[in-house]
Amino acid sequence: MRKSLVAALVLSAVVFGSMCFAGAGGPRLKANIPFAFQAGEVALPAGEYIFEFGANMIIQKSDGSDSYFLNVVSGEARTGNLSISFNRYGDMYYLSGARNGVSVATVLKTRAEKEMAMSFSKGITIAARQDQR
Repeated sequence: MRKSLVAALVLSAVVFGSMCFAGAGGPRLKANIPFAFQAGEVALPAGEYIFEFGANMIIQKSDGSDSYFLNVVSGEARTGNLSISFNRYGDMYYLSGARNGVSVATVLKTRAEKEMAMSFSKGITIAARQDQR
């Protein structure tokens, strides 16, 4: 049952909008996230988001209504895969990173996430990805 739930979430969180290209910001990733999640200190509802990153990450609702800025550790992608990953502890999801085919961004764990991770003997990392075509 648990494996089925994880598989369903991974399939539900598959990146829908491949890559969009923005002028100076470079490639962006658009995804429909089917569950509420934490992005740093911000709690975000389920929905469609655009992730743009390089030295930092900007998460924007696809309707343009809200934007959120996250400090990340960034690096160069070694593959062309697109992915968004979350750490799950119980029913809480924390954005852990993203890859847009050009860059990799790793979100630093907040104090709340570190405490949550210590409360659970085993967290689950969920990664949704789509190979670049």
